[in-house]
Amino acid sequence: MGPIENLHPAAWACSDTRIVANYSLGMASLRTGEGSLEKAGMSMSTMTHPNHRGQGLFPQLAKSLYSAIQHDGIDTVIGFPNDLSLRTFVDQLDWTLTSEISTLTLSLSGWIPRTGSPSAGLDWVTDRAPKRFVRPDWLEELIHVDRDAESLRWRYQDSPTNKYKFVFNPDASEVRSYAVFKWYGSSVDIVDLLPESSEDVTLLISAIANSVQGVASHLNVWMMPHLRFRTVLHRLGFAPSCSTSYFGVRTTGINRSRSRYRRPDQWFLQMGDSDVF
Repeated sequence: MGPIENLHPAAWACSDTRIVANYSLGMASLRTGEGSLEKAGMSMSTMTHPNHRGQGLFPQLAKSLYSAIQHDGIDTVIGFPNDLSLRTFVDQLDWTLTSEISTLTLSLSGWIPRTGSPSAGLDWVTDRAPKRFVRPDWLEELIHVDRDAESLRWRYQDSPTNKYKFVFNPDASEVRSYAVFKWYGSSVDIVDLLPESSEDVTLLISAIANSVQGVASHLNVWMMPHLRFRTVLHRLGFAPSCSTSYFGVRTTGINRSRSRYRRPDQWFLQMGDSDVF
């Protein structure tokens, strides 16, 4: 998702002039790992009035919407289905369940600073997005939702619904590593963790933990198993929780083969890529 991708296609069904079902898409810019940008649909909300459930309205609306955006050259739709809609996406809408993402959780009870004093990194925490962000080299090899300084401001800094905090080195002329977090009850969700190196993982996590210690009970984060940074998180004390999110892809292959889109090891995904967080 991004600030210039403001088209939100939607399809709806009516009964007696009333809308009884709705399905909508957001738009996302994907970096494909091949040095190019691709516009994709982001599956968002679907709702059906209780009196009209069981009539297959959602699959009908989804198929009509996918057909409509296909005419505009958009042949990929991504999303994070919940438990109720997952089987419909896979069985009726030709989605591939690409990943089951386990949330990693760190208990802050007895947290010991990993980078010196308990105040280390506190000057890295700010309400403002970095003015200049350069993607780390390793990210270019993976499919991911595009990130730049403008999209970070749009997605997090200017959010009308959530209060996000950024974490990055304020002395860096070009920010290549950052994290974004927000409160979720008594815990903290790290919705975007993008390090350049393994050392940066420790620095970013320590800055967050030091800033919320004594108030937050846990830190939560996503990091997919094929990424080396997950090992660093385990060393810091993160462990899989019972919370699992699903990520799926639907491709029609208008432009070229999308087989790699269906492989979990080809993606970089974070909580903030979902509209839920």
